[in-house]
Amino acid sequence: MDEVSSGLDEYRQIMGEDNFRNFVNDLIDILYTVSPMHFSQLKDAFREKDNTSFKRAAHSLKSSGLTFGATEFASTAAELEARGCLEDPDEIWNRITQCEMEFEKIKSALEILRHEL
Repeated sequence: MDEVSSGLDEYRQIMGEDNFRNFVNDLIDILYTVSPMHFSQLKDAFREKDNTSFKRAAHSLKSSGLTFGATEFASTAAELEARGCLEDPDEIWNRITQCEMEFEKIKSALEILRHEL
């Protein structure tokens, strides 16, 4: 939980509590909407060996993780972005799976954060 919320502390100070609460809830909703699409794009690009689309989807996931300070998730997505999908398919697929597991952890932490706001 601290990992996720720490990425947002700066916004809380700038925005004030009410605006911050609305902002975070909107960000969470957007994350829940776009991340599954990015995972789908990542997997499709992996299957099609479309390295450009793969890296773009990984970059988007990385950015989402960084927004919330979710360093493990962002780090895994960054590794996928850097490596691309053209080498060692088993390892890349394992990293995709790991990234999805990290995303599930983030969702749990974000629900806690949402209820604490």
